[in-house]
Amino acid sequence: MSTPLNCWEKRRCGNCRECPASKYEPATGFLGGQFAGRGCLFIKGTQCSENTMGNMRTKIKYCTGCDFFKRLRKENGEEAVTITAFNEYVKKKTANRNLDADKLRKTEAILKSIGIPTQPKIVLELNREVNNVNASIQSIANLISKDVSLSAQIIKVANSPFFAVRKCDSIIGAINILGLDNFKNIVLISAMRNAIRVDSPILEKFWNHSMLVARIATLIAKRVGDISENNAFMAGLFHDCATPFLLKKYPAYMKDFEKALSNDTSIIEIEDKEFNTSHAIGGYIVSKSMGLADDVCDVVMHHHNADVSIHTDSNNRRLAACLFMADCISFYQHVSNFEHTFSLEKLQSYKQMMFELDLDKEDVVNLCEDVEEIAGQLV
Repeated sequence: MSTPLNCWEKRRCGNCRECPASKYEPATGFLGGQFAGRGCLFIKGTQCSENTMGNMRTKIKYCTGCDFFKRLRKENGEEAVTITAFNEYVKKKTANRNLDADKLRKTEAILKSIGIPTQPKIVLELNREVNNVNASIQSIANLISKDVSLSAQIIKVANSPFFAVRKCDSIIGAINILGLDNFKNIVLISAMRNAIRVDSPILEKFWNHSMLVARIATLIAKRVGDISENNAFMAGLFHDCATPFLLKKYPAYMKDFEKALSNDTSIIEIEDKEFNTSHAIGGYIVSKSMGLADDVCDVVMHHHNADVSIHTDSNNRRLAACLFMADCISFYQHVSNFEHTFSLEKLQSYKQMMFELDLDKEDVVNLCEDVEEIAGQLV
């Protein structure tokens, strides 16, 4: 089944980036379109054939004679392509966003029952040291080296396939390999890992998955150019951070653990039905508690939502698309050679993500190839 075309794709508009139809997030999904790409008739000020349609009376007269509009009605039925249907869709979608507040309260109560981790003392001390004008790599290394267990974990990460460029046997070496921003992030996630204390070998898979997504998100951010690489790394590192806590609270969660680490969008509904919460909302709460930036926390909360238009801020929307694509690539690059073509087609089907990130088919293929060697060393 072919992907539904948006109006600017069908008409081959050269100015779609400036057209309101390509920016109206609440309409994404209407008749299968992106933004208002299949509801352009109902958006004021669209730019068709280099003409700005400002007056709605003139616009509707023009649009009803448009071949694209006629095609929409033929494919979907006249009742589906009306201003009433369009407004109902937007209203319902907007209302769904308000459900998050109630779920947040319920999830916070669940996490409080097992203890929500806060930003560890070592992280607070590290931030103070980094911001000290007299700080040096040696002074930072001395601070972290006081915690032997934490130091061992950081050196292990620096020597892992995710980063290793040379052998590392010290905290100073780890800082040089990771870079200061990544070093701080690894300290934070390692400290949280120590706080979980869940005795399960599957947590190593969680750790590797989080690291892989973080690295892929960073690669995407670097390729795109206007997404913070640090925010991309943090979003990838923390996007599934609540799964170990749910596993600690609910032993039955083990059967859902694998699906939570995939990009399966159905997991949120499954978790909500079985445990009255989700790891995505739990991840938002844990990330907030650990002191992550608000935009990173928001993206973590919605990382299984393929509709990134729920983020009204354009920077958050691009960060969300970056994380979603990174999560997808981390999952689909594991398929066999027989299924490799299918996996690439699946990735390229996320047209909204590719639109947000200005990625094309070749970009997606190159990204998959970039992470293949890293992921292969983890098997």
